Amino acid sequence: MVALAGEPQYGYGVQQKIMADSQAGYYARPASIYKTLQRMLRSGWIEVVASSQSQGPHRITYQLTPAGRRLLKAEATALRHVAQLAIQRIG
Repeated sequence: MVALAGEPQYGYGVQQKIMADSQAGYYARPASIYKTLQRMLRSGWIEVVASSQSQGPHRITYQLTPAGRRLLKAEATALRHVAQLAIQRIG
């Protein structure tokens, strides 16, 4: 979801954004990306904003819905709380 927070992206763009945002160079397999996008689409957290196949492979562009933004904000807030606890506990 973080990869879609800034601007609409298509599947490959999401994969590239995840790899760029990951400090550990996390590699997300394309099949995993597309399955997750479909799950988020069915859940109403993302929506299709464009679909084209003018040149090259078929591209579907997704963006977060208002419900997806609310969920992402809630999850980020929870993660921030857990991270703050970890920092306090390890000194």
